[in-house]
Amino acid sequence: MDSDDTSSHVSDLINLGLECFRKREYKKSEAYFHSALMIDKSNPVVWFNLGFVQMVSEKFQQALETYQKATETLSNFPEAIYGQKLAAIATEQNELAPDEVSQITEGYSNSWFRLGVHLHSKEYYKLAELCWKRSVRIDSANANAWFNLGLAYKSENRFHESEMAFRKTINLNPTHQKSWVQLGLLMEEEGRVTESQHAYLQALKINSQNIMALYQFGLSLLKQEQYENAERIFRQILEIKPVHVESHISLGLLLMNLKRDDEAATMFQNAISIEPQNAEAWLNLAALYHSMGFLEDAIRLYQHTVKIDPENAIAWSNLGILFGQIGGFKQAEDACRISLEHEPNEPYLWHNLGVTLAQQKKNKEAEAALETALELDESLSQTWCQMSIVLERLGKYDEAEYAYQRCVEGL
Repeated sequence: MDSDDTSSHVSDLINLGLECFRKREYKKSEAYFHSALMIDKSNPVVWFNLGFVQMVSEKFQQALETYQKATETLSNFPEAIYGQKLAAIATEQNELAPDEVSQITEGYSNSWFRLGVHLHSKEYYKLAELCWKRSVRIDSANANAWFNLGLAYKSENRFHESEMAFRKTINLNPTHQKSWVQLGLLMEEEGRVTESQHAYLQALKINSQNIMALYQFGLSLLKQEQYENAERIFRQILEIKPVHVESHISLGLLLMNLKRDDEAATMFQNAISIEPQNAEAWLNLAALYHSMGFLEDAIRLYQHTVKIDPENAIAWSNLGILFGQIGGFKQAEDACRISLEHEPNEPYLWHNLGVTLAQQKKNKEAEAALETALELDESLSQTWCQMSIVLERLGKYDEAEYAYQRCVEGL
């Protein structure tokens, strides 16, 4: 085989390997690159791409050695040097980010973007972030890499950097709906409600039927107690997508707030009919029945909730409250203690345990539980009220009076 034929064959094998890589057929991809190396062991591009496959296959030490081979065959190959440093981080041989590789090789932006996507899917989030940073370093106009980088920063609560990345994406592609929605979510998390709603509306200007933008806009309106507008948005979503479970649940919660109980029940039941294992729908239906005074039905629904989601602390705690209301104090205590196994830092759960213990006249234990609740959140007026009762039973009259004063101040 002459040199031109050899080069062409190697090129074909590289393309086949890359195609399999994109399809996540990693074993086939690796096999193609090994076949190419059997023909030409001095080809740095083959070694480089083989390193990519080994990275996503979690063969980090092999990838490190493979990138070293790539740099041995071509010493001035910045992307192979970057890959080598990335593999060194993966093998914990280097804790520093490989940002020092300032030189770039044009044309490799999408390669790093794809590697980041693959690594992210395997929960190697930091490695994925470094891949996307390299991608935009090579090509600052790679909108997809900027967007994913924004998501990576957001997951680490690096809100300023995340916002800059989403804005960069939008500057490159003003119709990038997902960036507008993510920008809205980020702003809402920071309490910038007006700006967040503007971002959702920008996404809806691009596509008026964008379910995610509509839903987040509806939730924002609901949080602002703009019930009429929120209801209109949720019903609009359900016209577009009748099986949108989240909108059925959110509309149900809205209707609960408006005391439209029968309509709320219908919404939660709709959600359950669409998604029978949705614990949130069962939980809210139970809470609705609880508020309506249908205690036996509520207990049955809370029990079904924890059967679906055994770690649902709210359901366990509410079940404890209900058992206490019907005189099942031991069951109430057990349910409250289970809730705290799952959410030990939630003050309301400690409050509920304290109430349950007080109902059983276990006053010292009740005091300890209520004290824990107040250590977590001393503004809980109901907890101060309950504490004043417990302290009075224990003969701690001065402390009981102080607790009562705190109770009255907070009401």
